[in-house]
Amino acid sequence: MCMNRIPAVILALIGVVTPPISAAGTTTEERFVYYAVSGDSAGALRASINRERSARGKRFDALTTWHIRWQFSFVPRQKKCKITEVSIDASIEYLLPYWPDAGQHPDSALVSRWQQYFNALYHHELHHGQLVKTATLEIEKAIHRADDTAHAPSNCGALEKLANQRAREVMWQLDENQVLFDVDTDHGRKTGATFP
Repeated sequence: MCMNRIPAVILALIGVVTPPISAAGTTTEERFVYYAVSGDSAGALRASINRERSARGKRFDALTTWHIRWQFSFVPRQKKCKITEVSIDASIEYLLPYWPDAGQHPDSALVSRWQQYFNALYHHELHHGQLVKTATLEIEKAIHRADDTAHAPSNCGALEKLANQRAREVMWQLDENQVLFDVDTDHGRKTGATFP
């Protein structure tokens, strides 16, 4: 499951921030937040997941949220306006369940089922994050393309408006891609993100 607004408060036992990833004026920071679950059986673990996600107001076991901000500068040049610099800042947060007792639990079959579920869930959410990273690069290209055509606006105000419009179009496509990915995978169920 994905969402493009980060919740105001997420209670978690563990939060891991990865170093920002930078490419051509784009910076992406990823953060992993885990909520603890407990139980000695598959049913007890499922009940714990359901309680914990309900306490956070969530419908799904995991959630990817993001925020993308762009800015650019421009200068007038030979009766045209030229975009000179673009920067994109993105933050992605993954909320996932965590079973702290998995390493010591005596039921190896249960632990194996949990690990398969968690791995599928983790990779499903990472794909949501990858869609965001791809969109950040597309936003940068879209802003630069606003002044790369013969039809680029001649004044800076119009160019600014066009560049922002192109960036918003990429954001709309990102939202659509996120929804389609969840529909295609049934929110990860088709790729093994179910428990038990």
